[in-house]
Amino acid sequence: MTAVALVSARAARALDEDLPPLLAAFTAGVQAEIACWDDQGVQWGRFDAALLRSAWDYTERLGAFLAWVERTAALTRLLNPPPVVRWNSDKHYLAELARQDLPIVPSRFCEPAEEPAAILEEFLARRVEEELVVKPAVGAGSRDTRRHARAAVPQILEHMRTLLGACCCSPTCRASITTARPR
Repeated sequence: MTAVALVSARAARALDEDLPPLLAAFTAGVQAEIACWDDQGVQWGRFDAALLRSAWDYTERLGAFLAWVERTAALTRLLNPPPVVRWNSDKHYLAELARQDLPIVPSRFCEPAEEPAAILEEFLARRVEEELVVKPAVGAGSRDTRRHARAAVPQILEHMRTLLGACCCSPTCRASITTARPR
């Protein structure tokens, strides 16, 4: 029998509406179970594969999560592999895709040493959309993500400064600005 771990966060187990039907969809010969990535009691080596599902709290403990990814990948097949998880855990990957001429949502990142007002002014000068989205560069589940009217510059800047100052020089202290899809 094949054993598959559906990797979650403790708080997400009750929130991920897709987990119960996913568990039910596994067929004979495959045993799936929900396992929390930070549960020290889980023996990851007993699984044939671990599928990242709703480990949404990784953003709050990125270093610990990425260390777990490395340890777990050494014990079982982790879907996706560690280099992909590391790359995708920070929205800066969008800039890498753009440099390769792949289409992305127009985005600009504000790093801790940069002045948010200058970054926002530059972004607005290049875009015509009436709304934009400001969010952390490392984030999940829309946490700390807000949609702003283009003209709401004071609120946008306050949001960006809050994101930049929230975690005191951690890698997650970066803000990203993207265009918003029309409603």
